[in-house]
Amino acid sequence: MDGEIIDFNAIDFKLQKIYALIKSHWEIKILENNLSEDLYMVVSHENTALIMHKEATKSKEVAALVAHWGIKQSEILAFGDDVNDADLLKYCGVSVAMDNAVEEIKTIADYICDTNENDGVARWINDYMRGL
Repeated sequence: MDGEIIDFNAIDFKLQKIYALIKSHWEIKILENNLSEDLYMVVSHENTALIMHKEATKSKEVAALVAHWGIKQSEILAFGDDVNDADLLKYCGVSVAMDNAVEEIKTIADYICDTNENDGVARWINDYMRGL
């Protein structure tokens, strides 16, 4: 392994998110085995590990907005393309995966739109609004 293991408990500032570039499956295992109980990790399709606090999820942030604005969970629309979007897509009333999304996200989503490069979000919203 080219990197080093860091004791993040020894750092004197508050971390929001840690990114780690993963080169092999055993590096994922090393990270998983060294995570404290209050952290979780997802690995993107680009072999980037995102390490965050268990409470720092997209769905929890959207749930806070739902409560604050008094709207229904079923009225929330979300788009996603990678594994870090899974909890959000499962939480929201309508979920849309980008056509360039990883297969796990496409399986979760209610709909699939065109790719990022082809303005998939804008095109999907436009088509969806016409159908209302």
